[in-house]
Amino acid sequence: EEFKLVQRCAMHIIVYTDQLMELVMHYEYLGHFEQLIDVLEAGISLQRTHQGIFTQLGICYCKYKEDKLMQHIKDYWSRLNIPKLLQACRQHQKWLEVVHLYSYYSQHDNAIDTLMDHSAECWSHD
Repeated sequence: EEFKLVQRCAMHIIVYTDQLMELVMHYEYLGHFEQLIDVLEAGISLQRTHQGIFTQLGICYCKYKEDKLMQHIKDYWSRLNIPKLLQACRQHQKWLEVVHLYSYYSQHDNAIDTLMDHSAECWSHD
């Protein structure tokens, strides 16, 4: 109940790029990762959404919900701050996602280098 009210308030805050990072840091500091993701997921459907919301949601998926990260990248790659999400994916060793981000960013040489350096994590026999 308490988080529903907080989420409603947060929806008015996340539309301001300069306030988004502070809100994210506050949620993470308190350990409310699921609630942060809920706020950002709701935020991408707002009329006043911006690149920062999509990027922060991707970073949260990278840290806390790895299974949703690749689909988020595929669905919203054109609305992401790719260098920022790339940095988070590299830091958390999400190599397949790094390859996809490099491809979307037209840095094919970097994508190939990552594939070669981390082939075991990037290659699937399916």
